[in-house]
Amino acid sequence: MTVRSTGGDPSGGAKFATWDEGTDRWFAYSRDGGASWSPARPLRQDLRLHDGSVGAGEMMPGVPAEYALPAAGRLFLVQFKTTGLPEWRAALAAAGAEVLSHVPHNGHVVRVDPAQLSAVRRLEFVERVEPYHPWYRLDGQLRPASPDAGLARGVEERIRVMTFEWGPEGKARVIEAAEAVGARVAAYWDSGRVVELWATPEQIRALAAHDDVQWIDRWSAPEPDMDLVRQDAGTDQLENTYGYCGQGVRGEVMDLGIQDDHPDFDGVNTVVESWEMFPNPDSEIVKIFAPTEFELVSIEIHTQSVPIPAAVWLLGSAILGLAAVSRRRMA
Repeated sequence: MTVRSTGGDPSGGAKFATWDEGTDRWFAYSRDGGASWSPARPLRQDLRLHDGSVGAGEMMPGVPAEYALPAAGRLFLVQFKTTGLPEWRAALAAAGAEVLSHVPHNGHVVRVDPAQLSAVRRLEFVERVEPYHPWYRLDGQLRPASPDAGLARGVEERIRVMTFEWGPEGKARVIEAAEAVGARVAAYWDSGRVVELWATPEQIRALAAHDDVQWIDRWSAPEPDMDLVRQDAGTDQLENTYGYCGQGVRGEVMDLGIQDDHPDFDGVNTVVESWEMFPNPDSEIVKIFAPTEFELVSIEIHTQSVPIPAAVWLLGSAILGLAAVSRRRMA
């Protein structure tokens, strides 16, 4: 075993240690000043970008000079030495960095004045800080080297622009910047993070460098692909045969397990080795149990009293389909 790093946040509330065992990196953390520690867990160190996976110590993908982060650009990728903790993000905020989104693994896109970067880099839990180039925010079809781009200079393309901020404020700033360079609004909704624009390649390049823009891709017409889920899972049959629409059902479906290092589990011990799901025919409750090492011990799904054959309860895919019914009815 080789110790790699130790440290904590500036307040001293959280501490961490990382070490190597063979070719694997491991870590543990404490959130009570070192009085107790989490179980040791393996650490995934690669950054997952659309351009590929960047391993520990590897260079970031190269970008064309005209698509590099401008000198005054404020978006950067910050990767931690451990999984994310609330204390880490609080320390970033204290250093002047606004956390905008999560990037696998153990990373975030942050908005920070370049003058504050030295303070961010000095934080003991920070592994690396890299520019979030406009090139990284463009779908391959919109990049000039793409054979599928088909974008002639000055020719408009309908695009979808995704903002970091939910709601009208962030989109309003993007629209203002788009109109300032001559782009036009194609479709707009107050909610969500997406606004659709008509823009030329030159205008797209300018928008990709905007601090509120997370991603830009080519627009395409909506498609009914998800209707296949209802057919494959037997959802339509349940609704049409028994009148079961899922209304009033509250449940959780664990499809293919849990991403135990997801940022929503910050500070939670998520050591999960197996799941068990079974029906309770006497009380119409489906219980999902996890090992006691996990803070979530069980989930109960209370269903409506409807005559569904017992065999249906044994099909995990059918239960997934019921969740799809509920989502469609609520939309």
